[in-house]
Amino acid sequence: MANLPLLDPFSSLVDYPSSTIASLRSGHSTCTRFSPCGQYLASGRVDGTVVVFDVDTIVAGGSGGGVAWKGRGHRGQVGGVSWSGDSRYLLTTSANDWSLRLWDLAKREGEAGWCRAVSVGKMCYGAEFSGVDS
Repeated sequence: MANLPLLDPFSSLVDYPSSTIASLRSGHSTCTRFSPCGQYLASGRVDGTVVVFDVDTIVAGGSGGGVAWKGRGHRGQVGGVSWSGDSRYLLTTSANDWSLRLWDLAKREGEAGWCRAVSVGKMCYGAEFSGVDS
């Protein structure tokens, strides 16, 4: 048995499901992205809302449809979502209102610094965090 990993290099890996099937019931999604930690799925919607789902809750079929966080702010459909490296911040864009929004998911709605908006003066279809400490 000592040579088993040499025969099958995948034998020592943790057994993960080959697929997960779940339904997201939160409006028409225009863009989605998993967080770097893999725990959350961000979804930008046509109505300008951003929804963050807790993946474990969705798969387990928990109440609330797995919604961990919801932010409203864009005046048109969300065109892009990007996570910071630590999964705390979410950067969203909308071509309709020509803006970028930086959401601090550790803060509550209405709290100072919860959402910061920047108008770019032109249509903006996407933005990304960059760097190791983003």
